[in-house]
Amino acid sequence: MEANAQEITVVPPYTVKLKTILEAPDIMDRVFLHIANGGDLITFCQNLDIRYSDIAEFINKDMDRIKRYSAAVKACEEWIRRRILNELAHIGLVDIRGIFNESGRMRPPGEWPEDIARAIAGVEIEDDGSTKVKLTDKIKALELIGKEMGMFVQRHAVEVKTTLEDLVSGSMGT
Repeated sequence: MEANAQEITVVPPYTVKLKTILEAPDIMDRVFLHIANGGDLITFCQNLDIRYSDIAEFINKDMDRIKRYSAAVKACEEWIRRRILNELAHIGLVDIRGIFNESGRMRPPGEWPEDIARAIAGVEIEDDGSTKVKLTDKIKALELIGKEMGMFVQRHAVEVKTTLEDLVSGSMGT
């Protein structure tokens, strides 16, 4: 090669794309918002069509990014916890009367209130034309909510009879 010749470096399109994404000033804000609102880093990468390992490496190279990512994960855990508790509340506090009209006939499923529809496990139509609605387990849902709220703490009484002689002999090692 002559001294005046220029070298041409071919950069793969993925590398350019990745560099553009990682250099975006709002990238960590976007990661944080996605994860804090119930998303995950894998889905975030899939949405941008980049490799998980690339964004994970980018996050782990900087303590501030690690802290922001950890905060997002913590927020996501709270988001998921709230969603689960809300879903359990729909199940545990359901009032099935909302699926019936004023004449006592069952409304079509498309007309059921959302909170009731979420608590129904299934519908069976019998040979005689009657309909059976099966609800998810209300008691189990209420039990899980109660446990989460610390309402069902088991208390056990323990009775120990100790004499002065037991205490003295125990302290003397005899």
